[in-house]
Formats: sequence, structure tokens, C-alpha cells
Amino acid sequence: MHPERRIATASRITPPCLSIEIETARVSLPLAALEHAVAARPQLPQDESDRVADLEAPLWRDESERLALIRGNRAAELLASSRLPGYDRYGCLRVALDDVPGDARYLISAMLESGDAAVWHSGEASLRDAVLVTRTDYCPERGPMGAVLYRLDEGERPFLMLVEWIA
Repeated sequence: MHPERRIATASRITPPCLSIEIETARVSLPLAALEHAVAARPQLPQDESDRVADLEAPLWRDESERLALIRGNRAAELLASSRLPGYDRYGCLRVALDDVPGDARYLISAMLESGDAAVWHSGEASLRDAVLVTRTDYCPERGPMGAVLYRLDEGERPFLMLVEWIA
């Protein structure tokens, strides 16, 4: 097990935003960042539109476009997730983690680690300034799977766990 480390999170939430409810944890993301990721997906030139039918042809020209496509698709999935009724106490739209497609959860992780997500506990009055992140089996020789776990407090059950690699 890799050592646990603290990752700073966003210090404020400004609507419009989307809060993912994960048991008692809340991860709030700015809608503008999600919409920007969707808009930044690479577009095929008009004369290459027939390439879409060709499953062998990539929809990107370089690595940055490939990553923008992945991020944009994940953001689109997150934005399309079923909403819970009403708004949270910060004025964010609400989504249950169970309604977020698996691949879109990796965007939540990326935004947590880049400090673009605000995090709070439903029973507390203020935002958290950081989350605890642990990477497990970070070396392929140590196991068949590596995962990343996010916790609000040391020793408690993770509120989010994602597989990072499988040998």
C-alpha cells in the first residue's frame, strides 16, 4: 500500500455546479468546467466525416486530442446522469454516484486531484480543505490490480474507489 497523501480541494463552490452525492460525502464540480470539457472534444473535419463509419480510424490526431476526447466524453456522461430532486445547500444540481456511469467517475477523480472539486460532508457546515488519497498495489509486481481510494478522514471507509490498472 502506497502512503496516504492529502490533496487540496477547491475552497468554494459557486453555482452553477453539480454535486455528486456519495453516502455522506459530497463532491461538487463547476458546470462550466464540465461543459468546457464537452466543447473541447476534437471535431472531425467535414471531408473526413465518412471516417466515423470506419472503426479502425481514430477520432483524434495526437495524444492531446485523444485525452480531450476521453475527458469530454466523461463530462458528457456526467452531465447526462439522472438528477436527484432539488438543489444542495450550495445551490448545486444533485446526482447520486450510483447514477454516474463508471467511466465518468474517473473525471470526478481527476477533478479531485487537480483541486477543481469542492468536497464536503453532509453533516458539517463547511467545505473540506483536502481529501486523503491512497493508491494501492501501485507496483505491478505486488498484485493484479491497482486502485485509488479517496477518504474524508484517516481510517474511515473510502467514499470513492476506482481501479487504475489491471495486470
